[in-house]
Parts: sequence; C-alpha cells; structure tokens
Amino acid sequence: MRRTIIALAAAALLLTGCSGDDEPSKKAERSESSATDPQVLGEGSDIPNQVEARGDVEVTGCRRQGKRVEVAYRVRNSTEEPARYRLALRVASAKNGSVWGRGSIQTPSVDPSKSRRLSETVPLTFEGTPKKQRKGKVNCIFVAVARDQA
Repeated sequence: MRRTIIALAAAALLLTGCSGDDEPSKKAERSESSATDPQVLGEGSDIPNQVEARGDVEVTGCRRQGKRVEVAYRVRNSTEEPARYRLALRVASAKNGSVWGRGSIQTPSVDPSKSRRLSETVPLTFEGTPKKQRKGKVNCIFVAVARDQA
C-alpha cells in the first residue's frame, strides 16, 4: 500500500522519491565542507523545474537520523558540457505525506556524460506536525531540478 501511494504521488507530481529507515546512520556527519561538497541553500522555491534535467538525478537513499535526514543521490550529466545541478528537496513522512523538511542542494560540477554519487544531511522542521506524530520513516523527493553550465 505504501509503495502504491508513493508511486502515485511521484507520477502525479513528476517526482523522484526513495523511502528510508528511521534508524540513525553509522556514517559520521560531515564536519567541514569543501569546494566539491554539495551545499544546502534553503527551501528551493526559487529553483525552476527543468523537465529535461529531471532524468539526470536519482534519489538512491533516504535515512532519518533523529532530527535530520541523510539523502543520497546520483547525478548523471547527460549533456556535452560540464554542469552543476540545483535540486529542491522535500522530506515527507512515509506514513501520511506530511512535509517534515525542505532544502535546496547545489551540486559540484559534473563532467559531461559522467556520474557522481553524492549525499547531504538536511534538518527536519516538521512544519506544523504534532510532536506525537513525528516518528517513522521518511521519503526524500526532488520536486525541482535545474541544470546550469559549470
């Protein structure tokens, strides 16, 4: 049933999603960032949704870590020029679809016809969800994808 709901939401909204565990990851949080790390920029409402770029990005993991979520994803540059991607992320309850977090991610440059596996940790805000309903698994969904020349 949950997979059906997720599939319908993805098809209806042209979203890419992935369900994850609510157990903490064994990976340590990134303590410092470098020029090649993705950057969380904010809600992402300013990111245009470029349909031709959506196929270049895929969520590969979504793991809740307390009040944060680690989203793992793959970016494949399908163009003939180096590109950066701006991704608007929504994190939602797998149980009822309530939005628990938002963020935007800017990737480092990806060479033409190459792929990169990346991850980012995003805080959960729970956006009006009552405290007793803030438990369970989450879905990570890129609601907008923009590709820019690097």
